[in-house]
Amino acid sequence: MKPPSFSHRFRASILPAALALSTTLALVACGGGSNSDSQPTPPVTVSPPVTPPVVVEPPVVVAPPVAVEPPVVLTPPVVTTPPILVPIEPPIIVAPPVNQPGGSPLNPVAAVIGDDNVAPIYVDAGPFAKRPIPNMIFADVKVCAPDNPVNCAVIDHVLVDTGSTGLRVFADQMPAQLLAALPAATSGGEPLAECLSFVSGTTWGSVRKANIGMGGVSQAGKLAVNTRIQIISDPAPQVADVPASCQVQGIIVKTAAEMGAKGILGIGQFAQDCGSACTVFAPPVYYSCAQSPCRQIPVALADQVSNPVIGFGADNNGNIIVLPKLPNHAANRADGMLIFGLGTRANNALPAGSAVLASTALGYFASEFNGRQLVNSFIDSGSTIIFSPSTGTVNLSSCQGGIASFFCPGSDLSITATNTGVRGTASTIPLLIVDALAAFNATPQAHAIEGLAGPATAPNTLFLGASFFFGRSVGTLIDGRSAIGLNVPGPAVTHTP
Repeated sequence: MKPPSFSHRFRASILPAALALSTTLALVACGGGSNSDSQPTPPVTVSPPVTPPVVVEPPVVVAPPVAVEPPVVLTPPVVTTPPILVPIEPPIIVAPPVNQPGGSPLNPVAAVIGDDNVAPIYVDAGPFAKRPIPNMIFADVKVCAPDNPVNCAVIDHVLVDTGSTGLRVFADQMPAQLLAALPAATSGGEPLAECLSFVSGTTWGSVRKANIGMGGVSQAGKLAVNTRIQIISDPAPQVADVPASCQVQGIIVKTAAEMGAKGILGIGQFAQDCGSACTVFAPPVYYSCAQSPCRQIPVALADQVSNPVIGFGADNNGNIIVLPKLPNHAANRADGMLIFGLGTRANNALPAGSAVLASTALGYFASEFNGRQLVNSFIDSGSTIIFSPSTGTVNLSSCQGGIASFFCPGSDLSITATNTGVRGTASTIPLLIVDALAAFNATPQAHAIEGLAGPATAPNTLFLGASFFFGRSVGTLIDGRSAIGLNVPGPAVTHTP
């Protein structure tokens, strides 16, 4: 989905609607390099034609990315299947930065893989080699039955998404005996299902309770007990039929292959995925499926799908994502860290030089970028690229043919974003914008590409997706929480220059 955006902007869309009644992906937005024996599914050519092949010396013709069928455009636009990735030897693999006590210029935090509050993250070809999508940030998540600590499974290639809330796993990616052991979550005694709209599609499935483990050794560092999660495409008969009020919200994502990930780990700025709007009203989010057809119902905060981080016994106020700088802006694979907690201990102290942006109640800050005032801007690891308006002081040209959802400005650009949060917070960021066609041709084996960007159709919006994260430490402070080193409460985001 896009380069996908599994940012969940539901709060932005449902709160005004809910208020009118009586009052985020970005899926977007894991191990191993590229697969030399697999190629992405050949897409269908669309108009305009693909840019002619690039000729290099000696005269080997490198075909530009193959045009694909144009995606269903929600907001922001969906970027389609990326160009064919041809493996080369040796692949470029970027490991996490070397740590020094108290941090170092390469890694401004003191965390290391193996700390109980640190989970490895990675950018690679993804779980479906025939359809690789660049810049998807993955983690492995351990899911266990609440009453049986040995009935567990580690789900690899789960998309890390700071633009949504809650863990969502495709049913067919979970062992049958584990799925059967996860009890149904209820509200008022009624079993729940959920329909959640992301920028790039909509998920439907049951809500169940599970124990979630991440960090440390073998995902045993942190544990969130009896946490409500969504089981996407749950085969249970009572949720087999997708309600009409859910179907109209966008394309229903039914398989992990369609998403390019086995699930979504929503660790954004909010504790619950719908919040107070769903406690009073019954928007098409939560459903009771005690009888067919499922019907919309209001749901208490405690019964909603929640941010797994708040369920940890400590280090539960937010997170920091650290990804390395890429050589020449691209790599076959990049490895980094997801650090739980923000300012709760020495290894997650706010990195030196970090800017803090306090967000609105919907998770936004304002940005002045390329001569435009963009009041609904946000940072989102679930969106795989940067999305911005194409017009401004510098007009950003779109690529042609099947990669028209990327920018092809002809050369690399650096454009400054001057950001303003609430409560007097601000930051300035130089944003790299690369020519997508040139980047794909120069590094056809790359699954991590810094500076990929494309046009946003959402008005007044700058999405800082995964291509913004390389070479930075990016923090998220959950709504209502505080952190040492931050002079504002959540919701808030932080970033190094």
